[in-house]
Amino acid sequence: FGYILLAVGFVFRPIGSLIFGYIGDVYGRQKALVLSVSLMGGCSLTMFLLPPYEIIGGISCLIIVLVRVIQGISVGGEFTGALVFAIEHTGKKNAGLVGGILAGGGAGGILLASVTSNFLKNPAFPEYSWRIAFLLGFTLSIVGYFIRKKLTETPVFKTIHHAKRSIPLIDGI
Repeated sequence: FGYILLAVGFVFRPIGSLIFGYIGDVYGRQKALVLSVSLMGGCSLTMFLLPPYEIIGGISCLIIVLVRVIQGISVGGEFTGALVFAIEHTGKKNAGLVGGILAGGGAGGILLASVTSNFLKNPAFPEYSWRIAFLLGFTLSIVGYFIRKKLTETPVFKTIHHAKRSIPLIDGI
C-alpha cells in the first residue's frame, strides 16, 4: 500500500508540468515558481501535522493521497518551471550547463532526502521522528518563497506576454 501512495505523486508530475506551464505562460514564470513552492510547503506542513491513523482513522489515508497528488503536481511544475526560468535568464550560450546544474541539483535533493530518511529511521529516535523531515521541508519552502518573491520575470516571458495568447499549449500546436 505504501508504494501505491508513493506512486500517486509520480503519476501527477506530468500533469503538474502542464498546469504550471500554462500558469507560467499566462501569469509569469516567477508566479508559477512562487505557487509551486507554496504548494509544496503546504503539503509538507500538512504531513508534519497529520494526526495518526489511530486518532482519525481512514481519513488519514485519504489526506495522504490528496497531499501526494498536490505534491506531484507542484513538483512537476517546480522542476519544469525552474528549468525554464533559469534557461530563459541565461540565454542560449550556457543553456546546457544551466540545465545540467538543475538536473544535478534535483538528483542531489533526492540523495539528501534518502540520507535524511535513513537517519531519521534510527531506532534511537522516537517513532514520530519521520515528521521532522516534513518540518524541515516546510521551513525550506518558506525560505524559497521569500527568495522567489524577489525574482524578476524572464525576458522571454515579457516578450510573449505582450502577444496575449489564450491557451499556450494549444497555440503551440
